[in-house]
Amino acid sequence: MRRFSVVIVTLAIILVLIPLITSLLINLENGIEISGAASNVGTVGVNVVSAGVCGNGICESGEDCSNCPSDCGTCPSPAPSPSPAGGGGGGISIVRGFTVEPDFIKVSLRQGETITRTLGIYNHGGSTLNFEIDLQELRDFILLSDEFFTLKPGESKILTLDFTAAINEKPDVYADLILIKTRDITKSVRTIIEVESREAILDVNLSVLDEYKVVSKGDVVKADIVLSNLGDLKPIDVFLNYAIKDFYGNVLTQREESLKIEDFLRITRELKLPENAPEGSYVFYTKVLYENTTAIGSDLFDVREIRAKRIEFPFKSIWIWLTEYYWVLLIILIIILIYLNIRVLKKKQKRVVCYRKKRK
Repeated sequence: MRRFSVVIVTLAIILVLIPLITSLLINLENGIEISGAASNVGTVGVNVVSAGVCGNGICESGEDCSNCPSDCGTCPSPAPSPSPAGGGGGGISIVRGFTVEPDFIKVSLRQGETITRTLGIYNHGGSTLNFEIDLQELRDFILLSDEFFTLKPGESKILTLDFTAAINEKPDVYADLILIKTRDITKSVRTIIEVESREAILDVNLSVLDEYKVVSKGDVVKADIVLSNLGDLKPIDVFLNYAIKDFYGNVLTQREESLKIEDFLRITRELKLPENAPEGSYVFYTKVLYENTTAIGSDLFDVREIRAKRIEFPFKSIWIWLTEYYWVLLIILIIILIYLNIRVLKKKQKRVVCYRKKRK
């Protein structure tokens, strides 16, 4: 009986502590920030904040004039106050800067197909800028409306890019940076071109899982791959190649395997980044080959220095469940306590009756 009472008292204490613990968990709901690099392998609910690569001469996504003037130009300065009469006049610095929208383009082409995209450039600085567009290794795929042009302060321009894959173009993933250059500033547009076979027998969609969109060097990157058999012959045996490459044509890692597809197949595959992988954007892609046809799928992810990560409280779900049923547990506990008190009272009454009988 005493042991049972101890258990009940313990449960009562726990129920009293539940609201306190729950309020603590609410405060921890957004996670605990921890400095240093983070790995996404086997973690749940990780929130990362990435740092740009400043000083490489290219104004990348996440960089601007305030956090990386060496790549993105100087920010507008407040107007100088007039100098006193007779004093020497101070020079006024001319601000140079422009924006590019979008900073990422992805197109999927079949052999012989053409798709048009646009690129907007806006001069938000205080000086006239002369622009040059460098298509680099993508020059054979893109017909550009203007390669050289000038924008005055406040002016903008919409460029037309016609993406074309030749009839005999090799099916593959072509990734590179389109560079928008001025005398002092160079910005880049990450560009992926997927070239597939002219005949559509297979369809492939690849997407990097959200928690692996930003990783550290040496981490594992996971992607969902959805394969669809559009032909009449079923099942078919296909050859699957999946790899990671950078925007300079280098393949960092890859794997190969054979699969059997009936109508539809969804799989998850992973690749480990090298420990020396530079920070920047990368392409996780797959090529699926069947006889003389090739289907392509790809997605983008970034390798960055991880400043912070969010780690959710590991037992939070248990306490949330206890919180939801708190009142039920409390009522049950009260009923048990009332029952025990009644039993104790009955025993006391029995003892009193027995004691009186003995005295008589």
